[in-house]
This record gives sequence, C-alpha cells and structure tokens, in this order.
Amino acid sequence: MVTEEVVEKYDREMDRRTRQNLERFAEFMARMIEKYGHKVLAEMEREEAEKKQNGH
Repeated sequence: MVTEEVVEKYDREMDRRTRQNLERFAEFMARMIEKYGHKVLAEMEREEAEKKQNGH
C-alpha cells in the first residue's frame, strides 16, 4: 500500500506536463470503464462460473 506521504512527495515532484498527461489518461480509463466495464464484468463472471462448474 502506498502511503499518503509517498503520494504527496510524488505529487510535488511531478511536473505540469506529466500531471496533465496523467489526468488525461485517468479520464480516458474512466470513459473506457463506463463504456465497457459491464461487458468485462459479465465476461469475468461467466468465466468464474465455468471454472466452478468444471471444478477448478
């Protein structure tokens, strides 16, 4: 687990461009989760059910 102190130190050292890129990436990931998350979760649940059914 990353401590708050480590996060704060990293945040202070991150330059403006890096921070903007990180924010853009986070926004992109949030959109992908909103768009495809339910499909991915359904697939994971299906695979887990198959494993249980097959005794794995």
